Amino acid sequence: MKEKLQFADRLSELMLKHGGLNAHQLSKVVGLSHVTIGNYLVGKPPKSLHLVSIAQYFHVSTDWLLGLRGEGMYDEKGGIKPGFETGMVLNDAPPKKEIARLTKIADGLADQLSELRKTIKELEP
Repeated sequence: MKEKLQFADRLSELMLKHGGLNAHQLSKVVGLSHVTIGNYLVGKPPKSLHLVSIAQYFHVSTDWLLGLRGEGMYDEKGGIKPGFETGMVLNDAPPKKEIARLTKIADGLADQLSELRKTIKELEP
């Protein structure tokens, strides 16, 4: 029971420290539903794969996230304590789904930039 609450508390702490993410925002970047994130925030234990996705996103170890080690990753000023900045024990590359999403956004921005440049050229005297 203690681990469930520590996970919920630590997930809440991470979300707050990363710009006040809400469940919907976090769900998009880790590839889970906002309902699942909400369940985790009220104490439901995470599935292993979900735990790994969340830990990878925040660059913390799964052990820390579950409350199995450490008291917190942030110092009094909100900075990351030494040792936590590389706390992942697994591959901390972004999930493929996130890479695909960001690539799509970048492609869309490139198209918009190209159109904007054409419009500027047409407006130049």
